[in-house]
Amino acid sequence: MVNQFSSQEVHGDYPAGFNVPNYHPVLTESEELWIEKANARIRERDKQGKMSARQRCGQSQWGPGPVDRVPMALPAQSHIIPRIFDSYLDNPPILTNRDLLKHPNLYFLAETIWRARFYCDWIYNSPVSFGEDILTKQFRLIDNGPPLAVEGFAKTKEDMEYFYDNVPDPAASGTWPIHLWLNKMRVKTLPELPSYGSACAGHIASAGFFMGIKEFLLAVRKNPELAILATKCVTKFINRKIDIMADVIGQQLNADGVGNMLYWCDGAGGFLTGAEFKLLFDEGYGASITHSAKKGYAPCIAFAGPVPSMELMCDHMGNLLGGGQVIGETPPYEDLWPVLHKYDNMYTEANSQNKTLLANDPEAAIRKDLGRLAALQAKTKLPRMMLEHAIDVLAPLPMVDLLIKLSFEIFTYPIKA
Repeated sequence: MVNQFSSQEVHGDYPAGFNVPNYHPVLTESEELWIEKANARIRERDKQGKMSARQRCGQSQWGPGPVDRVPMALPAQSHIIPRIFDSYLDNPPILTNRDLLKHPNLYFLAETIWRARFYCDWIYNSPVSFGEDILTKQFRLIDNGPPLAVEGFAKTKEDMEYFYDNVPDPAASGTWPIHLWLNKMRVKTLPELPSYGSACAGHIASAGFFMGIKEFLLAVRKNPELAILATKCVTKFINRKIDIMADVIGQQLNADGVGNMLYWCDGAGGFLTGAEFKLLFDEGYGASITHSAKKGYAPCIAFAGPVPSMELMCDHMGNLLGGGQVIGETPPYEDLWPVLHKYDNMYTEANSQNKTLLANDPEAAIRKDLGRLAALQAKTKLPRMMLEHAIDVLAPLPMVDLLIKLSFEIFTYPIKA
């Protein structure tokens, strides 16, 4: 029996599914009607294209093409989806992400309505948490966004060794039971769209939660043996999340559009130099990529970090998986493009920039931003791109619609430079 490490919420404001194994809230009849109607609209829209969303995503990632256009989605990020309930009319919004976390039925309903309102070729799973509520001694819930890490759990080598020997079960810890239920519902209720099964967060961010980001970065530079041990600890935890999520998504998305995608992200990679990342690679990303490959998955890793770190990950995944791995954008994208296309079937993901929606001339700004990405894609022989438009709470609704409209116009094949 594995001992459960239980983090403490600073104000004791725990959501309903916190530390609840096999969490499974029951949808009301009204909620089921909303979901049924919204999904019917999504299915009808999917039939209007020259290809289905699954065919478009599968060919873009794995196949030789051709595809009608670049797959696109406006993800329901955790901090923005409450706006779907007030039509962007109130600021601050009536409901917050904390409310949705306490009532996961509302969370799933918000995501479903969001996909019916905005265009999505795939289901991007916004994480309920990135591990702050499991890997830390204390965390704090906030209104808009995932929990905040307040105090790291591991202070000493002995703390880490205890954690390594007693790694908590993600499916029964923190808010991950809620996250797991949401992932199962996404796959179950809308099989027409491929889904990202999220095992967030990545190794650098998780180690930062585990020790405290300041303490972890100091250890990388002054006590690398301790930093490596911390990375080894969180890798064991991440691999358990990968195992659980692999069962949910069924199989790796293939060229025919069958299956789903395994995903994790790491916004903390930019804190490390290429040499520092290499120091931790074998016990971190290298171990989890190898673990995923043995299970038949080429993971989608949205990673922010320097080019040498990206090259190291690309080489490792290419050697194991023959390409086809998914790496998110790290600015400047132009510098990364040659790295991401080192292998023929390397797949890349590009994000539009939020600031374009608030420019004095938003249409010109959006065209310029999308044109930058289109010019890069036009140089390649294979359609290896997916557009992920991540917006924030200040994005004006008419500008969001304009962003989607222009994306269809600019990213229909053949793309022009």
